[in-house]
Amino acid sequence: MFAPAARSRISVWRSAGAGGERGRGREREHPPFQEARAAHHERAVRLVAACLQCYKALVGRFLASLVVLAAVAAAAAGPGQGRGSSALSATVTLKPFNPQQVCKFSPFRLKKAIGPMPVGTKTLVAQCGPVHGTVIGSSKAVDAAYNWNWYLQIGPNGKTTGLAGEYGALTLVESGGTTVQVLTTGLQAPVGPQTSTHAKGLTTGTWRATGAHTGSGTYTFTTERTGSTFTVARLQLKGSISG
Repeated sequence: MFAPAARSRISVWRSAGAGGERGRGREREHPPFQEARAAHHERAVRLVAACLQCYKALVGRFLASLVVLAAVAAAAAGPGQGRGSSALSATVTLKPFNPQQVCKFSPFRLKKAIGPMPVGTKTLVAQCGPVHGTVIGSSKAVDAAYNWNWYLQIGPNGKTTGLAGEYGALTLVESGGTTVQVLTTGLQAPVGPQTSTHAKGLTTGTWRATGAHTGSGTYTFTTERTGSTFTVARLQLKGSISG
């Protein structure tokens, strides 16, 4: 049917086609197929390398975002939190004291308002302390000393009313000798009748740590006088502190 030359070309086509293992083997040996296969391999290698670069870039951006989130969380925590802030709930019980022995008194007109007491209010300033005491609660402190000023309001009859502004400095001493300085600001109000033989008072206010420590919170200072001696003088602090 075909001329010899044509049959020869057909046999070569069949042997080089998809019709058997022998044909495929010869196809692999043919130089044009080797070049195509090499080019395909090179493109695959380049594609894999590009994918690896993309993966590294994505990982880098992810780690960078984690660093940013950590920084934001630390900033949101506020000053103290990153330094190991801990809750503080402590009771400081001062020793009984006679104000005539531990306080100095002097008249003073307020130059700034304290609570309901306006500027110009006549007061009797009692500069008291230090009065020492013991500490119990979550604080590491075991001993304490309190210095404070009471700006005692003077009523129309010339006597103190029991209302007073309070500014104090509390020193907490830990067992290892470390000290924590705390400043207090509060307002004392009378509790019940005030007589020469008996009186009670309650200060409520805020405190903040100074020096090497940071922290703040609220406090109360409960006092009770029997005769001329304060038999009860107890501070209670709540808040957080670090350092």
